[in-house]
Formats: sequence, C-alpha cells, structure tokens
Amino acid sequence: MIYDAALLVGKWTRGTENEVYLPDGTGRMWDSSEDVSASEAQSFKWTLDSNLLTIVCHLELGGILPKRYVVTFADDENLVYRDSYGTSYMWDKKR
Repeated sequence: MIYDAALLVGKWTRGTENEVYLPDGTGRMWDSSEDVSASEAQSFKWTLDSNLLTIVCHLELGGILPKRYVVTFADDENLVYRDSYGTSYMWDKKR
C-alpha cells in the first residue's frame, strides 16, 4: 500500500504519548505521563516512502536513533504502524 506523507502532518496521540509531524519532515515526540511538555519534546526527522515510515530521533547526548515502521493504515483521523517485532501502534489525530 502507498500512503501520502501529507496524511501524517499534524498532532497524533496514543494515550499520553504525543507525536507531531511537520510538513518539512521534522517533528517532536513526548509522553505527558512523564511530566514532559511539548516544549521539552524529543525532536526527530521523518520520511514516509510508500508504507515505510522512518523516524530518526536526535538524542540529548548527540547520538541518533533510527526507528522503522510499516504503516498498515492511515487516513485523516487514524494512523496505525507496526514495528519489526510485530507490535502495532494505533494513533488518533488531534485537531
């Protein structure tokens, strides 16, 4: 399946977890249960190629951590992707 990267742009939530995808291929993520606000969020770069979502996190100590997922569903309100271990992550878009 091929997904349009424009579908990802916006804020997505999953419980207390938040991910924001910006149109320029950057974003930020945070978990509000860990007393982290959007201004303290971890930054990342992202790409979506067909159904392969790659998120490259920029770590505080200067390293990078690439994460790869297979998008199994995406529309204007819902996003589902799966990691290489078979765990699925379901997100809701916030308006």
